[in-house]
Amino acid sequence: TSAANLTSTWSASLYASAFNGDKRVLAFSDSVQDAAHRAGFIAARAYRTSFRTALTRTVQEHDRQGGPPLRLDQLQEQLISDWQRRLPNPVDFAATVIPHDLEWLRDWDVMQHQLIPSLEPNSLLLRYLADRLRWEVAAEFGYRARLGASVEQAGALAAAVDPGAVNRLLPP
Repeated sequence: TSAANLTSTWSASLYASAFNGDKRVLAFSDSVQDAAHRAGFIAARAYRTSFRTALTRTVQEHDRQGGPPLRLDQLQEQLISDWQRRLPNPVDFAATVIPHDLEWLRDWDVMQHQLIPSLEPNSLLLRYLADRLRWEVAAEFGYRARLGASVEQAGALAAAVDPGAVNRLLPP
């Protein structure tokens, strides 16, 4: 699967690039089975790369504004609110942040079949996506922090423990 790995790496880089306004990939394969495998592999890698780019951008913008370091729960909410602000149309937000493994959700399926796609601002899909983004942030700084191309492994971001908060938990 080195071809699938290489293809997913360069396509994920293209997806993450600010210079790519046309985020589509056309890949050829000599068998249906290989094509299905590569499509799933590329989609999964592209999502993770785009998520890491969005996460890093959120923290960089927060730092440029001179804010204090973000706690993990604050970063989760900041990521969601930043991207909802950038993409105020709920359909655009959902289409941008939905991972491949949540495309089975009923609201997503219904929206895909509408002539003019629409989502209510309080839809179940948007709540699921916000929960998933919270999970992705926690996983990125938790169990995935030392795996693969995480933001920590890439040297882009790192989590730290606040010694003052720990000391406040200890008895005097």
